[in-house]
Formats: sequence, structure tokens, C-alpha cells
Amino acid sequence: MAKLTKLSEHFTLDEFTRSDVASRKRIINIPTDLEINTLKHTCEYLAEPLRANLSKVFGKDIYIVITSGFRCLKLNRALGSKDNSQHVKGEAFDFYCFYLFKGRKINIPYNQVYEAIKKLFKDKIISVDQCIEENSGGSTWVHVSYSAWGKTKNRGEFLKYNGKTYVKDKV
Repeated sequence: MAKLTKLSEHFTLDEFTRSDVASRKRIINIPTDLEINTLKHTCEYLAEPLRANLSKVFGKDIYIVITSGFRCLKLNRALGSKDNSQHVKGEAFDFYCFYLFKGRKINIPYNQVYEAIKKLFKDKIISVDQCIEENSGGSTWVHVSYSAWGKTKNRGEFLKYNGKTYVKDKV
């Protein structure tokens, strides 16, 4: 029942907790009430503003598809990520964007989404702790985070990851 919880106007708890890896490995990926509150904060201050502003940038109604949101510690470790990942706190998500054209889904290239986020941050339109254009194992995605309470708040770290190394990107 908790998975039907609406976190914000356009995002649900199910989107932020769904995981193929968790399903395959039978990992229960359910956040605590505190983590759900943090997820709501992340949606209010990052996901919703991002969706609205990317729609303005691209001149179309943009949809954000969460590919990895909240991760319990066990899931995070199964994915080989560090224990201090903002995913574990509910402060980060990986995603891709699309718009509809004549009833068809048109994906927006990851590098364009990444560059748009960088410009929105530079122009002080959105706040971001970290934004990474990641490419690993033949897959590409954009990672964003927004600290609800921590010292990393609005640090504006932009990186590109090629599956081996992170390279800082100039804002």
C-alpha cells in the first residue's frame, strides 16, 4: 500500500523505489517515514523544478523517468555503490527524459539534459548538489542530487563519468 504514495504532483513513491536488481535479488527496498519525507523534499525542491524548467528549455512537456531513486543500504551495496550515497538518504535519483510527438516517446539525449541542468544551475534557476552524466556498461544516464539537510547543499558539482573515472566539469 505504501508504494502508491504520491510524493509530489508528478512523482510517486513507487517510481523512486522500483528496482529490477532489488526484485531479482529479493531485496525489500522500502524507505522509512523519515526517508519518505526526504523523498518528498527531493521532489519538491529538485524533481518538480527540474521537470518544469526542462520543459521550458526544450519547449515541450517533458516527462522524467526515474531509473534509480531511493536505495536501501542492502540494495545500494548490491549495486556496488558507496554507503554514503545520497540515494540511500532519498536525496538523489538517476533518470532520463522524453516528450511525446504524435503519440510517440522521443527520448532527449543525455548530454543535452546534462547541459541544460548545468545552465539552469549557473543561471540560479535550480539548486543541485551534484549532477553527473554517467556512462557505464553500455548504458548512459543522468544522476542528480539535492541535499535535504546536509553540508553538501547546493554545492553545484558537475561531473562526467565514463565507466572508469569521474572528470569534473566546469560550470
